[in-house]
Amino acid sequence: MKTIYGLGKTFKEFEGAVVTLGIFDGLHLGHQHILKSMIKYAVKRKKKTVCVTFFPHPAKILSSKHIFLNIISLTHRLKLIEESGVDACLVINFNRRFARMGAKEFIDKLNKKIKPTAIFVGSNFTFGRGGAGNIKLLNKLAGGNNFRVEEARSLRLGGKVISSTLIRSLIKEGDLKSARRYLGRDISLLGTVVHGKRVGRKLGYHTANIDTEHEIMPPSGIYAVRIKMKGRNFIGVAYIGTSPTMHFHFIHPRLEVYIINFNKNIYDKQIEVEFKEKIRNEKEFASVTELARQIKKDVVNAKSILSCRP
Repeated sequence: MKTIYGLGKTFKEFEGAVVTLGIFDGLHLGHQHILKSMIKYAVKRKKKTVCVTFFPHPAKILSSKHIFLNIISLTHRLKLIEESGVDACLVINFNRRFARMGAKEFIDKLNKKIKPTAIFVGSNFTFGRGGAGNIKLLNKLAGGNNFRVEEARSLRLGGKVISSTLIRSLIKEGDLKSARRYLGRDISLLGTVVHGKRVGRKLGYHTANIDTEHEIMPPSGIYAVRIKMKGRNFIGVAYIGTSPTMHFHFIHPRLEVYIINFNKNIYDKQIEVEFKEKIRNEKEFASVTELARQIKKDVVNAKSILSCRP
């Protein structure tokens, strides 16, 4: 997949492509439905496909009321979009200047660059200044710009509309099972291994500290996980928390992973951590020795859980 940053770039090889517009945070079942529909439509007409996405999330720019966390980072999003089979992804920098662009101006710019034959969007997709653009306006603009509009209806599961907002709240609550249903895959974090306090090795467990690029994480605790790294799969134990026993007093929870039967230098490597099941809550121990004994039990529990989980 070719990744293009910004509308100022050249798109000659993708002129006449079938396009989809959206944030696609999480790449949940609803998003997957849109991408599959677009690809099926394009293949039948021998057209290329382009996914247009926005980063940062508009909520980060337009709202100052709360700290917004993505379900997945941009790096993770691009990886999943590529795996879906899309030919190219256009990443638009969503800043305050872009937020002031009118809906018609945005479509005119997009049409000038790509000249899409069709645009696929979700039924609740809005665009342009103040979210003034919607399906109705897009259909109105389609005639003068020679493209079709294909609306992908929202998917429902268990009586609920599948949405990033719903999945984000489920992850925060630690409801891994429900979040997994709506995502169509396990909750996972894609990040880079960075240097930490090197406490794990003192306890007899070499752990990898992960920079998750501000992806949302499940609640603090110990989890049985599967790890994907450079095309290989491993099992392990993930820790999310602030290390109360070690008295580091981290302000925000961090992700640390012990990869079972693995002891290689993987600093700066990218790994994906898939959360299978929570083992226990985070706890402050009276001593480092007591913590080490508990970690040993956690590893045994993780092996047991993962032995019967795909």
